[in-house]
Amino acid sequence: MALRIALVHQPWSRVVPPVSHGDSIALLTDRIASGLRKKHSVVCYSVRRSDQPKASTFEGVEHRRVESGFDRYLERIGKISDELGLLPAERCSFGSSWYFRHYGHAIAEDLRSYKADVVHIHNFSQFVPRMKERNPRTKVVLHMHSDWLIELDRRWVQPRLAAVDAIICCSDYFADGIRKAWPEFANRVQVVYNGVTPEEVTGIGEAPAIREEFRRRILFVGRVVPEKGLHILIEAFNSLVEEFHDAELTIVGPIPPISKASLSFHTSKEVMVRELARFRGTSFEDYLRDLLTPAAAARIKMLGHVPRTELLKYYRDSDLFVRHLSGRKASVYLSLKRLAGGYPQWPLAEAASARSSLTARPANWSRLEMWPGCARRSPIC
Repeated sequence: MALRIALVHQPWSRVVPPVSHGDSIALLTDRIASGLRKKHSVVCYSVRRSDQPKASTFEGVEHRRVESGFDRYLERIGKISDELGLLPAERCSFGSSWYFRHYGHAIAEDLRSYKADVVHIHNFSQFVPRMKERNPRTKVVLHMHSDWLIELDRRWVQPRLAAVDAIICCSDYFADGIRKAWPEFANRVQVVYNGVTPEEVTGIGEAPAIREEFRRRILFVGRVVPEKGLHILIEAFNSLVEEFHDAELTIVGPIPPISKASLSFHTSKEVMVRELARFRGTSFEDYLRDLLTPAAAARIKMLGHVPRTELLKYYRDSDLFVRHLSGRKASVYLSLKRLAGGYPQWPLAEAASARSSLTARPANWSRLEMWPGCARRSPIC
């Protein structure tokens, strides 16, 4: 039976179909919509930018866009409040019902005309009650990519979970945490791992059979932020280039400013995550560059954001992929590695817990330093 499905983008995502320059969740949502539209009616909601129409259709997927309204002003006020610490972290602005309230309410109203069977929301639990209130017959799915359901004030979260029909998590770590914190809702929690689109990878072609210059190419992909553990990687690379002068590190990913109330660690209760507070309000890129030795600085490239097709080529052409630990999100990279032809991987930290590199102690650098010996014997390990 064909369903009417609504997919709600996060309000900060810039959605220009086909999504190739957006954040990872926007990219994931776009690929889900593309797959679902073959059998179902699909509409995607996002914030309207000044150069975008209110509605459009691309390859069978309808895109409806919501004006930002007063949300941008409330966001600024909330950010100031969080940075000044006016409220406890568990009652921070981005967890409140006022955070992007206009966006959530506008979608809830529009869904009444669309008559969706299912609405799928990423991370924003505060949208759920209004969606359910205005669309009682619609099944509401909350897709979590963070720990917010166990970090935010329980008095806020409880009525939101009571209104949700299913909770999807991108990793076992997040799912287990929610089941433990909210046993009364444990039967609603399911894990759906992120994945890759095989056609994208196979469409970039084969890597050159012979390189003009042999180099040991290391690749990191992700936002250049403290929670990804880039400072740990830089320390390891400083040591590596002292012995292997042809080692080369490429870091691909956006380099955002670090807010004094970063969403990534403002509400965390984990000690090692809280330690990252020292980076609040700093230029993390400058910090990383100051860490580099002169030899390492000559062998590193921070490219910022690159188009999706170019990113896939970096995956293809690298010898070693360094990843931060993030529960089962790593399965995406494993799949990509296999599709792109295969290359060794090195996790950025030993898994003290399966959340990310922040919650683990720095790994034994010798594990990384073993790899170039392998590469020395063969251009591709």
